[in-house]
Amino acid sequence: CGEKSTPGILSSADETFVKSISLRGVCEHAAAIQRKEHWTCDLPPSLGKLSGLEYLYLNGNGFQGTIPTQIGNINTLKALYLNSNELWGEIPGSLGKLSALEKLHLNANKLSGEIPPSLGNLPHLL
Repeated sequence: CGEKSTPGILSSADETFVKSISLRGVCEHAAAIQRKEHWTCDLPPSLGKLSGLEYLYLNGNGFQGTIPTQIGNINTLKALYLNSNELWGEIPGSLGKLSALEKLHLNANKLSGEIPPSLGNLPHLL
């Protein structure tokens, strides 16, 4: 969680080769660290660098904070599951740039504001 990274897990050379990410219980396992170091479990803006990513399943992890606008840079993304976390703030309008997006799940969070009109222009969104 957060912008802390582990060397060797994902290098810049891997950014176009990663097609799918599915994680469960990430923030639950980091709970002890969070309490001890006042660390939050945020979605990292660096996700936006994964230019070949097609499926991002991060639902049910307890992620906090806002949805990074950089996720809108992943124009190959077909499925974005961020539901059942503790995300707040507005839905970024940049998600309207995800022209390949077919499925978007943001329910069961603490999001506020209106749905960006740009999401209505996504041709494949079901």
